[in-house]
Amino acid sequence: MEKNKTAEKYLTQTVTAKWDIIFGALAAVGVILFLVGWGWGYYFSIPAVFVGAAGFILARSQRVSDDDYQGLLDHILVDNRIEKTAKPGALMLTSYVMKDSRIARGIDRALRSDIYFMAEFGFGGGSCRIVTHTVDIAKATVAESRYTVPVAEKPRIEAETVETRLGPVTQSYLVFDNESIRLPVDTSSADVDEVMAKFGR
Repeated sequence: MEKNKTAEKYLTQTVTAKWDIIFGALAAVGVILFLVGWGWGYYFSIPAVFVGAAGFILARSQRVSDDDYQGLLDHILVDNRIEKTAKPGALMLTSYVMKDSRIARGIDRALRSDIYFMAEFGFGGGSCRIVTHTVDIAKATVAESRYTVPVAEKPRIEAETVETRLGPVTQSYLVFDNESIRLPVDTSSADVDEVMAKFGR
């Protein structure tokens, strides 16, 4: 239950919260008054800086960090005995799913969602065996799917614009037409090009 609350908090919090702004502004005003040194303002400046800085730190400490959220994902993978990296000779693609998901922007400005997708590609004998895991971080559940596609088939990348609470974002897919398979992917990863290069030979 605690893990669910942590995930929910991360997915609904904003990068800059109201109290961050209030306490940050209070500390800034205190610094300005201290430097200017106007009468009563000088005596107000020190407590303003102290309260503003302490309040800002406290407000930030109540937030769920990007590392905390990553830790939730890691725990789910460990609990379900899912490896984060590909087996020897295989390739792995991972991506947060943007479509039909709840989106959050981390302190690092990266977009994350409540759904994390993993696909491992194992090649051999003229075919590729694909094992996927769809992780619902908020619910702490995992769904597995398996596919086999011929390496002679050349997949393609499709992209669509998805409306989210943070505005429009792009959701990309690795698509195998003959098998009607659409796998969410992060096209900023060089691993996507490496996987695609294995097909169509």
